[in-house]
Amino acid sequence: MSLDHEFSENLIALNKCKRNYSIIWWAYCIMAAADMIFAVVSNIAAWGADTPILLIDAVIFVPMIWILGTFGAHKRSDAYTVLAAVATAANAILLRIGSFLVTGTIFAGMGGVDIKYNVIEKGARWYLAMTVITVMVMLLNLKTNKIYRFLEKQIGFPYFNLRYEEQKIDRVQRGIKDEFQQYAERLKKTESSEMAELTLPAEQEPGAADEV
Repeated sequence: MSLDHEFSENLIALNKCKRNYSIIWWAYCIMAAADMIFAVVSNIAAWGADTPILLIDAVIFVPMIWILGTFGAHKRSDAYTVLAAVATAANAILLRIGSFLVTGTIFAGMGGVDIKYNVIEKGARWYLAMTVITVMVMLLNLKTNKIYRFLEKQIGFPYFNLRYEEQKIDRVQRGIKDEFQQYAERLKKTESSEMAELTLPAEQEPGAADEV
């Protein structure tokens, strides 16, 4: 495979990575916005009911999931990406526990008339779906991170432009040549100075002899 063809393939892969990171970032933003809207509406619907779990969801988990997810894409961090999925799953489990404490059953129907029960149960089901989506986004992010780290180690990263690499090599070679020329000039000046010191006494010998 020629270097030009390799650069072309690596550039395509790099652009795909960038596109994936953009998709992942927007996915977390959309999920966070939908989660916040759902949490706010749920808290309004359950106003006056004993549902602190919904407040915890809106204030703590939704911003935390968004921060971890977007940092995972922006920083290309596997740790942030995994933590975002873990936080989403933890939120789903928390709401499922809340639903169990209210209804006495793990998975109950939505036919109850208790507004507190309905809201928490809907939240539990909502975040179960969000967990599935977040895990899918996490897998995409991890795969993209692996490809990006591979590309970082390749020659030509991040431009993968043959002409640019040739120009960079030319600049390096010119720099080496300039350093050699400077060294040669310093050496030449040093030799000339030493020759002048050696010939100066010989030129003064006739005058010295006359004085004697």
